[in-house]
Amino acid sequence: MYQPWRIILDRTLRIPLDAHIVTDDHRDRTIIVHAPIVTHEMEMAMMYLREHDIRLIEIPTTGDAFDWPMLWRSLVTPADGSHGLTSILVEGGAATWDIFTKEGMVDEEVILTGM
Repeated sequence: MYQPWRIILDRTLRIPLDAHIVTDDHRDRTIIVHAPIVTHEMEMAMMYLREHDIRLIEIPTTGDAFDWPMLWRSLVTPADGSHGLTSILVEGGAATWDIFTKEGMVDEEVILTGM
């Protein structure tokens, strides 16, 4: 069965190292995007994640947001055995959605509501 890439935006690498997404059988199709390293804890987390086949992408931030054009270029450019992504599905809360729409990164919007 095809497993899509999972992309996590985590500026300070706060993801629990025992999280299912880090330990499951599809972890080699997981990318964590983080800000440039600033702490020893982040360096240690990076070592652990790489040892467990998680791909890491370092992207600079401006304020509270990643540099979106640079992030998109890094995701669509072939590297490390990936042919580059052609589209992404964003799942997140209101703040995440607001950032993506503000940056012009939304092509189509689908809203699911409860009945």
